[in-house]
Amino acid sequence: AAAAAAAAAAAAAVTHTYAAATSQNGGGASTARIVSCNTSDEMLSEQTIPKLQASLEAIGLPVSGNKAKLVQRLRLHAEGELCKIEGQNPIYLKTGNLKKALASRGLSCDMRLQQRDELLAALITALRSEADSGGDKAANAANPGDDGSDNMASS
Repeated sequence: AAAAAAAAAAAAAVTHTYAAATSQNGGGASTARIVSCNTSDEMLSEQTIPKLQASLEAIGLPVSGNKAKLVQRLRLHAEGELCKIEGQNPIYLKTGNLKKALASRGLSCDMRLQQRDELLAALITALRSEADSGGDKAANAANPGDDGSDNMASS
């Protein structure tokens, strides 16, 4: 119970950091997670490793890695909240659906060559680009209920 309370407090501290940064940029509390990457990186960099780990744990993400990796993972989560696929933050995609989402955009999906966080960063960049250009690929790709197989009936 004490660990859960500490995790919640650390997550609240990071959320407060997002809210403070957004308020300084003219946004409201409802857009607390919508902060530019540079601002959130700077603010997250000021957090201690245990607080970063607690924040990651509170949102169900891995807590391994050095401080830079922890900050990157929190940044990816925040960016993913703006670029959802089928209503889901891409950071929570299962491996198969992540690979489908990457492949449908012509991106590398070989997890032997790149780490998951690097692949997620590439996917989120592509999703932002699609959103900026008004593309609809994000709504059509990586359907979590789709197993990706084509039904081929022989005649």
